[in-house]
Amino acid sequence: MPATPPPDGPYDTTSLRNAAVRRLLRLRDANRLTHHHVRVVAEAFTVHWRTVRRWMDNADAHDGTYTPQGRSHFSLTFAMHDALARWHGNVTAAYRELATDGLLGSPPCASLPTFHRAVNRELNPGQRAALRGGEKARRCHDVHRLRPHGNRNDVWETDHVEASVWVNVDGRRSKPWITWFIDHTTCVICGLAITPHTPSREAILAAARDAILCGDHHRPFGGIPQKVRVDRGRDFLSNSVDEAFKKFGTELIVLPPYSPHLRAPSNHSTPPSSTCSSKACPVTHTPPQAAATNAASPCGALKNSSTTKCSSPSSSTGWRGGTTTTPSPASTGAPPPRPGKPT
Repeated sequence: MPATPPPDGPYDTTSLRNAAVRRLLRLRDANRLTHHHVRVVAEAFTVHWRTVRRWMDNADAHDGTYTPQGRSHFSLTFAMHDALARWHGNVTAAYRELATDGLLGSPPCASLPTFHRAVNRELNPGQRAALRGGEKARRCHDVHRLRPHGNRNDVWETDHVEASVWVNVDGRRSKPWITWFIDHTTCVICGLAITPHTPSREAILAAARDAILCGDHHRPFGGIPQKVRVDRGRDFLSNSVDEAFKKFGTELIVLPPYSPHLRAPSNHSTPPSSTCSSKACPVTHTPPQAAATNAASPCGALKNSSTTKCSSPSSSTGWRGGTTTTPSPASTGAPPPRPGKPT
């Protein structure tokens, strides 16, 4: 949105000039134009009446539309674009090469600030990002329309994400994986499943069960969605997952590849999971005294980390992706964790 001009100007009067010139041309076509009309317009814009006549001549040369001629400025040539591509968008290095090769003349026809302004004027931010980081960086500047917001449980989105926390799984240090279902309209997590290994179809079905069931130890939000958007992962495209959702009359929408903008809610929910812990997962944090004690031990971090154990969905009807157990406060020297939502 352009900035509001100051009360004392200067103002962009191009549109007003266009309207005034169009009115004068209309009077001329009707044989009613007089010199008084031209002088009135000149006084309104504080210019000479001959300037108004030049505006009218300019409009005649551009099919009746007043088109002011911009100031002449330095423009990039094909060789300059090629140098920018070779130097991956480094304007200073490209200018230095062009000046050394004599492609800017002797002396150079443009200074470095002029060359910078020409690059910023002729290349949009997406093109400059593509020169620096390639196609992936250019996509960050793409503009996409927002999806229309519907009702709750109209569309869900699901994905796997690796939690940025180390846990002790049978003496092995690893990071758990979270499989969740997110409602597109409300952006709430309807259900999730946590596994200590790479998730599979079992994690998807367990998370779907947690998302569909409501009440009891499940979350208050959930239900049966009309559509579920998934990526092209093999576990999401398996027949068991497709048949499970067909039992509920839910349509499974497979998104095209390289299109993260089509699944914005699940992508926006990923960064917080890497920096904070869920209240439903009690985690014992190592106090400074225990950290100093365990500094000499290579397994000190494992002794004070939470242990996640997951069982098969068929072994327990109340399985929600795993049970999390924490070491006792006596063994770690840490205060007991706050009671959170049972997992």
